[in-house]
Amino acid sequence: MALCAAGLPPEGQPPPTIEELVGRLRDPHPEARARAAAALLSDAREESVSAAARILASGDPADARELLLFLSDRPDPRFAAPLVASSRRPPLAEPAESALDSLGKRAPDEAFTALREGLDNAALEERAAWIAALGHVRSEKAIPPLVALLSSRDAEPAMAALRRLTTLSFAEPREWNYWWDRHRDDSLEEILRDAGRRLREENASLRTAVERETARANELEKTALKDRLRAAREKKDSVAERAILEKEFGNAQPPLRAWAAEEARLALTPADFLPAVFRLLAEDPSVAVRVAAAKSAGAIGREKALDALRACLDDDAPALRVAAVNALAEAGGSAVAADMQRMVGPAQPRAVREAAIAALKSLKPAGFAGAAAALLASELSKPGLDSVAPALIELLGALRDEAGVDVLVAALQKSPDKTIRFRAVKSLGEIGSSRAVAPLIAELDRPPAEQEKDVVAEAVTALGVLGGDAARARLEKALSEFIDHDNPNPKARENAARGLSKTGTLASVEPLLKCAKSDPDSAVRKEAWTAAFALSDGAAARLDALESLLARVGNAEADAPWRVALRLVIAKPGNFPDAAAKAKKHLRPLADDYFALKDWANALKWYGEALAASPDDLSLAARVVACRVKAADMAGALAQGEPLVGKIAPGAAGYAELRLALIEARCARNEQGRALALCPDDGALAVLPAGEGAALSAERTRLQAACKEILAQVAKNFPAFAEKPEASLKGYVDLLKSAPVTEAVAFLVGKAESAEAAEKVAAGRALEAMTGIAIPAEDGDARKKAMDEARAWPDKQTP
Repeated sequence: MALCAAGLPPEGQPPPTIEELVGRLRDPHPEARARAAAALLSDAREESVSAAARILASGDPADARELLLFLSDRPDPRFAAPLVASSRRPPLAEPAESALDSLGKRAPDEAFTALREGLDNAALEERAAWIAALGHVRSEKAIPPLVALLSSRDAEPAMAALRRLTTLSFAEPREWNYWWDRHRDDSLEEILRDAGRRLREENASLRTAVERETARANELEKTALKDRLRAAREKKDSVAERAILEKEFGNAQPPLRAWAAEEARLALTPADFLPAVFRLLAEDPSVAVRVAAAKSAGAIGREKALDALRACLDDDAPALRVAAVNALAEAGGSAVAADMQRMVGPAQPRAVREAAIAALKSLKPAGFAGAAAALLASELSKPGLDSVAPALIELLGALRDEAGVDVLVAALQKSPDKTIRFRAVKSLGEIGSSRAVAPLIAELDRPPAEQEKDVVAEAVTALGVLGGDAARARLEKALSEFIDHDNPNPKARENAARGLSKTGTLASVEPLLKCAKSDPDSAVRKEAWTAAFALSDGAAARLDALESLLARVGNAEADAPWRVALRLVIAKPGNFPDAAAKAKKHLRPLADDYFALKDWANALKWYGEALAASPDDLSLAARVVACRVKAADMAGALAQGEPLVGKIAPGAAGYAELRLALIEARCARNEQGRALALCPDDGALAVLPAGEGAALSAERTRLQAACKEILAQVAKNFPAFAEKPEASLKGYVDLLKSAPVTEAVAFLVGKAESAEAAEKVAAGRALEAMTGIAIPAEDGDARKKAMDEARAWPDKQTP
C-alpha cells in the first residue's frame, strides 16, 4: 500500500518508465501529480535523477513546480544544482527558494558542500544565484566564503546572502568585515541570538525608510546640480562651475561629495580642483568619496598625484586600494611598475591583486615574467574564490617571455579548471615558443570524450601561430579529424584552416581544398578556400621542381599543385613558352574555384582569360555572363549575353544558365517584358534537364503574371498621361519599358491612330520616347512612314 501511495506499482509489477512519471506530472488531479513527483524524486535510478534535474533546470514550469513542492517537504542534496537553476527562472523563483531553505535547514552540511562546489565552478553570469543559495544554508560554515567575497565584484549578492543567513542588515562590506572579526568563533545560534538583540535595540524599518528617503533626496538634488553644472559649462563660466563643485565638496551627504569629486575631472580647468580632491582623498570618512577622489586625482594630477595615491595602497578599504591601483596605472606609467608588482602579492585581497595584474598587462615591465610564473605556480593550488591564476596566465601571455612557458604547460596539463586551461593555451600561443608545440599537440590528441571544445579550438589557433613541421602536420590532420566522433568541433577545423594559411606549404593545399569541398560547415569551407588560394599563390614562387607539374597541365585539372603551376605559367608566360599555350586552354577550373567562393572579381578575371583562349566555347561565354550578373554588372551582362541567345540551342551546355542570368539582369533594370521574351517555349523546355526546365518554367510563369499586371497599368494610366503628357512622360515611359515590347507598342499605335487629338499626340510622344522614332504630329506620308517603322521596331529587338 505504501508503494502505491507513493506512486509506485504494486509488488511484482515493473516500475513505471521515466516518460510515464514525467507525463503524470501533468495529471489534472493534484494528488496524482504529487504522487508522480514523489515517485520520480524517490526513484534511485540515475535516469530518474537526471530527468528530474532537467525539468528543474529548464523543463516545463508546471512540472518543475510539482517537483519543487515535494523537495520543500523532503529536501534532497542531490538536487542542489537544479534548485539553484530553478531560482533563476522567474516563474519558479519563490518555490525554488522555499526548497533551498528547506534543504539548508534539514541538511545544512550536505547543502553547503554541494553549493560551495557549484559556486567554484559557476560561470560569471550564474555566480549571483549560487551566492544567494548559500544564504539558505543554516550553518556557520556558509559565512566565511560569503565574507571572502566582500572584496570582489560579487560583494552585493554576498551581502544579500549574509543578510538572509544572519538576519543582520549591514549595508557596507567594511561593516560586515568588522562584525565578522568579532564573531568568527561564534556558532550560528549565537549569531542569530545577537542579531535578535540588535533588532530589538533599533527600529530597522524606520532606519530603512530614512535611508530610502535620504537617497531619493540626494538623487533629486544631484539632478538639479547636474543641470546647473551643464549650463555653466555650456557658457564656459568656470567661476560658476567652481562655486557649484566647491560647495558640494563639503556637503554632509557622502553621495553628493563623491559626485563632486567625480565631476572635478570633467571641469573646464580641472587643475583648479586638485587640492580639494587631494583633501578628500586623505581625510574623507566615506570610502565611496575617497574612491571617487582617487579616480579624479589620477586623471587630473597625473605625476603630481602619485604620492597621494601610493599612500592609499595601504588603506584598510580594499575598494580604495583598487581605485588607487587603477589611478596609478593611468597616471604613472612605467614609474609605478614596482608599486603594481607589490600589490600582486598574496597578502592583498583578490580584487586588489586582479587590478594590479591588469595594470601590469599594459605596463609589461621587463624581467617580471619569472616572478609572475613563480606566483602563478603557487596560485594554481588555491581554491577558485581565492586564486588570481586566470589573471596571471593572461599577464604571462601579454609579457611574451619564455620564462612563463613551463608553468603555463603545467597549468594546461594538470588544472581541472577549464577556464585556466583555455587561458593557458591562449597565452602559450601569444608567447610563441616552440617548446609549447608538443603540449598543444598532446591536447589535440586527447580521447574525444576528454576534449573540451573551446580549449581544443584555441590550441589549434596557437599551433597556427607557432608553426613548424610538427604543428603544420597536426593542423592538416585537424582539418578532417573533428567531424566523425560524437563531439564535433567546427571551430577547431576553421582555426586549422586559418593557421595553415600562415604556416602551411604547397603540400597543405590538397587537404585544404578537400576540406573546402566536403566539410559540412559553411564557415569552415569558406576559410579553407581562402587559405588554399592564399597558400598556393604564395607557394608558387617557392617551387623548386616545376617541370613535373607543368607536364601534367590539362591532365589533372582538379589537382591542387596543377592549379599552382597553372597560375605561375599564366603570370609569367615568357618563362615557360612551351607550356603557356597549352595552359591557357585549361583555365576554367581556376575560375570555377573563385565562382564557388563567390569572389566575382577573380572569377571574371580567370573566365576572361579562359574565354580569350577558347572564344568559341559558348558554355564558357554563358558562365561569364552569369558571373557578370553576380557581380552586379547588368549592362555588361546584357551587352555580352543577348547576342549569344540565338547561338546556344536548347539542351546545349550553358543554355539555361545564360537565359536565367539575362532574365535576372533585365528584371534588375525593371524590364520584365524583355525578361519574358527570354523565356523558352514549351518545346524548348521539354528538351532541357529537369532542374533547368523547372527553373525556367517557374520564371516564365512569374513573368507572365507580372507583365499582365503591367499592361493593365499601361492602359489604366494612359488617360491621365494624355491629359498632362509633359508632366508625366518620364514615369509613363518607364512603365512602358517594363512591359512586353510588342504589346506596349501595339497599344500606343492604336492610341496614336484614334480620333481623339489629345490621345494621338500623347501616344506619339510616348512612341518616340520608347523607340527613338520621331512621330510627326500632322497626318501625312511622313507620319504614316514613322508609324510603320514603330510597328516593326519590336521585331528588331534582341532577343
